[in-house]
Amino acid sequence: MNQQTQQIIKFLFLALIISACATMVPPQGGPRDEDPPEVVETDPPNKTANIEPRQVKITFNEFVTLSDVQNQVLISPPVKDKPMFQLRGKSLLFDIPENLRSNTTYNIYFGSSIKDLNEGNEIDNYTYTFSTGPYLDSLKLKGQAQKAFSEKTEAGWIVMLYKETADSIPMKQMPHYIAKTDENGYFQLENLAPGSYKIFGLDDQNKNYLYDPKSEAIAFSDTLVKPFNPVNLPDSIRNDSLLRDSINMDSIRRELQPKSIHLRFFNEADTNQRLSEAKALNPYAYQFVFKYPAQQLAIQTINRTNFVKEFNPNRDTLTLFFNYPVSDSLFFELSDTHYSWNDNTWIEPAKKPDNKTLLSSNLTDGSLPFYQDITFSSKIPFDTILEEKIYMIEKQDSLSDTIPINFGYKNSTLKTKVSGTYKWDPEKKYKITLYPEAFTLINDFQNDTLAYDFHIKAIENYGNIIFHLKNIKPNTNYIVQLTNTDQEVLREVRKKDPETITFNNLPPQNYRIRIIEDSNNNDQWDTGLYLQGLQPEKSWFFHKNFNVRAKWDIEGTMDFNNLDSH
Repeated sequence: MNQQTQQIIKFLFLALIISACATMVPPQGGPRDEDPPEVVETDPPNKTANIEPRQVKITFNEFVTLSDVQNQVLISPPVKDKPMFQLRGKSLLFDIPENLRSNTTYNIYFGSSIKDLNEGNEIDNYTYTFSTGPYLDSLKLKGQAQKAFSEKTEAGWIVMLYKETADSIPMKQMPHYIAKTDENGYFQLENLAPGSYKIFGLDDQNKNYLYDPKSEAIAFSDTLVKPFNPVNLPDSIRNDSLLRDSINMDSIRRELQPKSIHLRFFNEADTNQRLSEAKALNPYAYQFVFKYPAQQLAIQTINRTNFVKEFNPNRDTLTLFFNYPVSDSLFFELSDTHYSWNDNTWIEPAKKPDNKTLLSSNLTDGSLPFYQDITFSSKIPFDTILEEKIYMIEKQDSLSDTIPINFGYKNSTLKTKVSGTYKWDPEKKYKITLYPEAFTLINDFQNDTLAYDFHIKAIENYGNIIFHLKNIKPNTNYIVQLTNTDQEVLREVRKKDPETITFNNLPPQNYRIRIIEDSNNNDQWDTGLYLQGLQPEKSWFFHKNFNVRAKWDIEGTMDFNNLDSH
């Protein structure tokens, strides 16, 4: 290493030392600011009557930012043109549109749009209120909105009040008052004038405050609603701490105020039939899925007439079976005169199936519930069963015995499922072997050798739910559904005037129960039609989950005279 290189290295080393010594370390601050901004002044003053301000100025105790103004800021009654907002120093300024309604109280809700500049702490639902008349209206309406069938809620649904009562009003005019639901579906309309109103809920997708039946969900009340005056308890109660402690103030207010409004959101049924899916399951089977159950369906394809049809129980899925393989694309023409509907489609051919994938069984996880039969299913119908090619043994310790098992067709006019019945012993293990030709399908497909080892899940592994219904509407059909916590239907019972429904042999997990009042007796839940004044069919979830445990019976009772508690 020469002297010049050594000098350069020394210089760089010295520069690094100086840089490290000069590094600035920010001072440690105090605790994080968690307080939202505070309003220190408004011009004109908030809650002022007899004004039509051209501009409003709101001043805060710190610098703020605005976010998501389009969705968060709500003006009630609505105005055609939303104001433009601007920040100037610690103040928020916005212009008020002209041509306001006379003698009307206006509320401007800011939602969660106002936040402090540094930490993002937001003011929750700050409201600026003024009146173009001599006083501020002070009446209120409150309630909750839910989806009619699932009882799920969403934040941001619009709740609208109209003074006009024509049925078409939500499609033609903007409402007189509006509010938004919170994440739990609760809403409150404030500063209302006395009177009777039509009330609607709207999932306002295009944000124009008008109902579009084709794309938006709606909720409505069958009767007009009247706002109430918030209860102020007498000074003798409010000022007497001993008396306040001895009574439930909230319960008194609830007794003195009307019940909350309950709105049920629904999408109107689109009664146009559609072909949702069409595909080749294999070279012999083609499947068509419809939006609605087929009623008077006709289907044909060029040069192919030798097929048989099978509908699923709901008649919304059709499977066609050909007696020899299809190797080219097929053109299908479909029509259903019940819906005045027709359609056509090309379907590409499917690859030749693998024998190993033709059959499916309920033994694939190595276990079988004690109450079930062995089942084998195929997307191509069965033709023959040779029981001498089926070999089953039961095992106990090191011993095994050959046992007979009888197979037959199950629940299929086209023989796409076979089942084998035997009285199972939970103390033993089993093995079943299918040798070639045990099953032959209609197109001469035969199974390869298949073997399944399995054990029996005994009754001790399951629990039961016993569900009682009290004070139901007489002479009425009900659908009682057992669902998981994601509301997927696992089982259902359709019955007139049910009193007790039992769901037996349930694997341990959490379950829910939904009850549907099937008022038109068509064995399904039906949505509403607004212009016909038709509400969606009533449905309720039982108010708590059923946590099923092995060897346990869990009971629940739903009293229809006390549905508010559910």
